[in-house]
Parts: sequence; structure tokens; C-alpha cells
Amino acid sequence: MRLAADPRQPVTHRNREAIMPLVHTTASVTTNFQSGAERFLDRSGKAASALTARIAGLLRAISNRRALARLAEMDHAQLRDIGLTPADIYRARGLSLTEDPTEMLARDVAARRSHRLLAAPSRNG
Repeated sequence: MRLAADPRQPVTHRNREAIMPLVHTTASVTTNFQSGAERFLDRSGKAASALTARIAGLLRAISNRRALARLAEMDHAQLRDIGLTPADIYRARGLSLTEDPTEMLARDVAARRSHRLLAAPSRNG
């Protein structure tokens, strides 16, 4: 069947049969394009989130290494005041770049404090 030559001509029963396959094909292509675009955006969104998380982790690691460098500049008395020893700083410097030295130091300090509290004599007796 032939399509009407004039696009302003109303769709009649005759040319509707010729037009409907085109409409369905166009709708199918549009749907496939949209679902493909949605998949792309979903994947690129996940990739962007992963990239953002890696960049944030890298910036946090740099910041923590700078904090460790400042701690390494302190003398024994200053380190003792915050519950650390020079050996703690030495061990923290030996960690890989992916490990957080400040977490390790915080665990060391917390362990020492809890040990001191448990070992302290009772004042009630």
C-alpha cells in the first residue's frame, strides 16, 4: 500500500494499514534506545560512584599520611601525652599506602587506656 502523498491528508482506513507498521517500528526503536540509554546511564553512574569513592579514599590516605608525618615530628613527651610511643609511629609508617595509619594508632591508644583502667588499683578498698 502507498502512503498518502500529502502529510496533512487525514489518515483513512486505506492508508492506516500502511502507516501502522511504521508507528510500531518507531515505538520499538524508541523503547530500545531509551532502555539502552538507561543502562548506559546506570552503568556510568555506578562507574562515577566507584571513581568518586576511590578519589575520596586517596585524598583520605594523603591526609592521614600527613597527620602521621606531624606525629613523627613530636618528641617522646608529647607522644606520651596523647598515649603513643615512638615505636607506634614507626610501626604506622611501615603500613602499606592502602592502610590507614591513624586507625591503627587510635586502636593502640584505646587498648592502652583500657589496659590501664583494668590494671588500676581499686580506690574503694
